[in-house]
Amino acid sequence: MQKVDIRSQLKNILLFKKDAFINGKWIHSKNTFKLKNPAADEMIATVANLDSSAAELAVAAAAKALPAWRATSYPKNVRSSCVNGLI
Repeated sequence: MQKVDIRSQLKNILLFKKDAFINGKWIHSKNTFKLKNPAADEMIATVANLDSSAAELAVAAAAKALPAWRATSYPKNVRSSCVNGLI
């Protein structure tokens, strides 16, 4: 499997993290897994492999944040541009 360095495509290299960002905090895990682009069979990153309690925390944080995010007055394309502006 070929490795693709996605860090070179980021506008800010500091945005690339192996840890997980959950509820405003970086969560570290000693366990990791390789993230693969199945379309190209390329490994694109190594990321944190969190346990089920961290997954539950992430789902709860996302559910809590959704009403405020949904209520923003921005059109959907502006919301997505916030994320798309990272790469």
